[in-house]
Amino acid sequence: MPGQLLMRSAPSLRGSAAPRGAFLCSVAVLGGTLVFGGQAPAFAQTGDIEALQRQLQQMQQQMDAMRAQLRDLQAQQAQQARETGPVRRPPAPARSRVEPAAPRIAVPPQGSATPAAAAAAPTRPPPTSPAASTVPPGRLADSIAIPGTDGRVRVRLSGFVKVNAQYDFDGRYNSDSVTTPSIPLANASTANQDGNLQVSARRSRIRFESEVETGWTGDWRFSNQVVEFDFAGSDASTSDVGTSNSYEPRLRLAYVTLGPVMIGQNDSLYLFPPEAQAERLDDGTFLGTSNVRQVGLRYTANLAAGLTGAVALESPYSDVTSTATTNISNDNGQGSFVGSNNVPDLLAALDYRQAWGGLAARGVARQIKVDNQAASVASQRFTEEVFGWGAGLGGWVEMGRMIGALEGDRLFAVANYGRGIGRYLDGTANGYGATTSFGLPGTAPQDSVLDAVGVTSGMVGYRRAWSSTVRSNIVASLARYDYASYVRGFAGTAGNTNRQATEFSVNLIWSPLPWIDAGIEYIYANRDVLNPAVVGAYGGTVSRIQASFIGRF
Repeated sequence: MPGQLLMRSAPSLRGSAAPRGAFLCSVAVLGGTLVFGGQAPAFAQTGDIEALQRQLQQMQQQMDAMRAQLRDLQAQQAQQARETGPVRRPPAPARSRVEPAAPRIAVPPQGSATPAAAAAAPTRPPPTSPAASTVPPGRLADSIAIPGTDGRVRVRLSGFVKVNAQYDFDGRYNSDSVTTPSIPLANASTANQDGNLQVSARRSRIRFESEVETGWTGDWRFSNQVVEFDFAGSDASTSDVGTSNSYEPRLRLAYVTLGPVMIGQNDSLYLFPPEAQAERLDDGTFLGTSNVRQVGLRYTANLAAGLTGAVALESPYSDVTSTATTNISNDNGQGSFVGSNNVPDLLAALDYRQAWGGLAARGVARQIKVDNQAASVASQRFTEEVFGWGAGLGGWVEMGRMIGALEGDRLFAVANYGRGIGRYLDGTANGYGATTSFGLPGTAPQDSVLDAVGVTSGMVGYRRAWSSTVRSNIVASLARYDYASYVRGFAGTAGNTNRQATEFSVNLIWSPLPWIDAGIEYIYANRDVLNPAVVGAYGGTVSRIQASFIGRF
């Protein structure tokens, strides 16, 4: 019967979320069937009034039961709404859009031969466009999205314009950066000339960066590409300086990263963190620090809270000096006697950073080899190699953590020692990774030896923040060299064979805007040669003042 059908349906409705209107509509349809259906005439014909009354009574009971079920259903719906909140439609998927172009925003310059802001990452101009101010968290800062990539590819163009003016007080140093191990000797012709003024913008830089979202997770989520160059490739000719100053571009950086892996030309892993270096205006590398950019393969990992480690294989470079000349790898101009390499250099680094400051350790192991097997005379053929190594320890202390009045001040120091560390430490003249007795009078080629040059260096400095926009840096360094005894007999290369070198600088830098630096710096450098009697001078000295203006974009 319809009433029985309704009763069988009720349990299924009790647990459902059917609307009240639909439920009442079903009741009305079934009620109409009972009242107007074909069974009512049957009751009237038989005159069984009592049976009809019983049937109506049953229907009434069924209606009461359905009302109770409806109340239970409404109570369940109200409880569910309180527990889960109102039901919301899922949002429509966001439409991809092309971000508007952003102005070119500054980036801290990279590399070890740094301008004023390299030691401490400079602040950038405030963003002035939606693209610059809405970079997603974790993406390349101050970058813009490439249209059509759904934001997966972002790019940034940055760099700086740098103008240097240098004046030498004593003599003339024909370089726009001070390299202490090779400054002119006191008896050189330039040392007897009056002071000299030179002005240049060749140290300006341009940097291109891109970041691609790989679709992978974790440390491998992004890949970055960097190309950077300046205009210090070579000095302009005398006539060109008088007219257009057209300096040649020079590749500085060109590398790709995929998560923790880097491959390409970058600053060597031996370069200490910027916190352990001085912020300088001179573009040369300060004595006792590193200035190597070369191709390498590097892996970096987070080892613990604040502690990172890295290992790298980098381009080799055998630099060997004899009594007659300096020989380097692949130097076709030196005839048969050349530097040679069979394996890459191996480097490792640890950096530990905390709020109070940090520590950094560096290490390098390398092969230094000389090859004269191409000599036409068999008795002149000579091949030898030596193991070169070096290690360094640096650190810095944020003085404001100990003394509130010194907020922004930093004390830093670096010490290095090695035998055959060579070019990884600015303080060793070019070619002095090792020396050889080959070519000395009375030494047969087959009896020649190859010895790594020992180097000890130390650097200490202090950064003083006079205000939020004015700061000074004072730094001093010393390097000493240890050679095999036969080096005292060198003749043709004696002028570059240093016994020790020192360097000192102090500066004052003003940043009227976050992307502009203007400063003045005094530099004093000195080197003493090993054989002053041979070269006719004890060494050489540079005393220079430099003014610089840097504008980042």
